[in-house]
Amino acid sequence: MNQATLFRTEAVQRRNERLHGTIIIATPLAWQIIGFLMLGSLVGTAAFLSIASYARVETVSGVITLDKGVATILPSRAGVVLNVLVKEGQRVRGCLIQCAATS
Repeated sequence: MNQATLFRTEAVQRRNERLHGTIIIATPLAWQIIGFLMLGSLVGTAAFLSIASYARVETVSGVITLDKGVATILPSRAGVVLNVLVKEGQRVRGCLIQCAATS
């Protein structure tokens, strides 16, 4: 027996045409919400990185020339200089030259 005689011609045509047409994928609402949250966080991060400023970090070593020779300065721990209280070339004697905060 042939397939054409076993089934109606409309059923055979429908079976041959089943792969034609538009495909609609239903995305669950939870996935859509997660997608929009991820997109929002990406846009927020990009905006923050383009607008925000950052602190510049400098690592220095130096020597202080004293009346009686030279002293090497080695930091015991990392810190941030908050305020320098003297100007370049200014002579100081027994006073505070900078304010620093350790991290």
